[in-house]
Amino acid sequence: MNSLDFESEESSTPRHEASCWRRLPTALFHMLVVECIHIYLAVFAWFRLVTNVNLRTAMGAHFQVLDRLEGYFYNLFLFGSTAGTSVHLSNVTDTFFLGQEQRTQPSVFYNGSMLELPSTNIDGANIPWIVLVWLLPLGGALLVLLHLVLLARRRVWSFDCGAYLQFSWDIVRTPEYRWSVGLMALAAILLPIIWILQILIFNLPDQLDVLRGSILSGLLLLFALDQLAFPSIPCHDWASPFQDLTFRRPMLHLILGTNKSFGLKLVDALWAAELGDLSRLRRYLPDPDNAEEVLRICREVQRAEADMLGRFRLQAGSE
Repeated sequence: MNSLDFESEESSTPRHEASCWRRLPTALFHMLVVECIHIYLAVFAWFRLVTNVNLRTAMGAHFQVLDRLEGYFYNLFLFGSTAGTSVHLSNVTDTFFLGQEQRTQPSVFYNGSMLELPSTNIDGANIPWIVLVWLLPLGGALLVLLHLVLLARRRVWSFDCGAYLQFSWDIVRTPEYRWSVGLMALAAILLPIIWILQILIFNLPDQLDVLRGSILSGLLLLFALDQLAFPSIPCHDWASPFQDLTFRRPMLHLILGTNKSFGLKLVDALWAAELGDLSRLRRYLPDPDNAEEVLRICREVQRAEADMLGRFRLQAGSE
């Protein structure tokens, strides 16, 4: 039976004896703080990238990064409107970001020491930006919601149990996960397309400077999306005997240790134990004396998984 069959798993939810902080919902905390970190990183880099592209295009090579000016463009390109503001800055080189009314009459004033930007709204060729900017955060929000819903349905409480490891291995194989990551990737693909169209429509100069100023945010975004789309995790479908196990994970893992890292170390320890070296496996168990029993359980669930896959391939081949 597939490990994503929530109804069948609810009746066999593992109950782990723990003390002190392990009685807290550590799985929920660990998931939100550690396992979802690349989602937050992608959204942060995305907002920085979208705002930086438009800010640097509007100000050309003559701007300083000031909080008030960044706030102006954040509000405009994230929420579609912004309040008027005044900052001491160099002149605007392009007014492509202004609404039609502000473009048809003098609305950006510069006297050599003060730059006044008007209240304005996105319109015309800039409207796709307000749609584009929320695509990636929408995908990220769906991913976080998916994690919360599936974790709640499995009723996993502790982050040091096998059920939590299995949860993190399973979720990346769900269609909902793939569609959410795909939505985030779609936004990243559409950004250069809209950017190029904007350059052609407004005949924007100095875009190589804008590109250079956006490299860091772009690389950070690509890194986060790569980690979400191609996670390096063990993809096993191990049954309830494994999920009932409790492993030894120090408190520091609650904020720094990912399931990906721990899962790979555990699989490596099991491989070494299968060849006679139980020392690594003992390090990950609350009671090191149970290493042989844990190895036996993992051997059995792996054999069951292999048999199931073998029958599936045989059935697929016969068809």
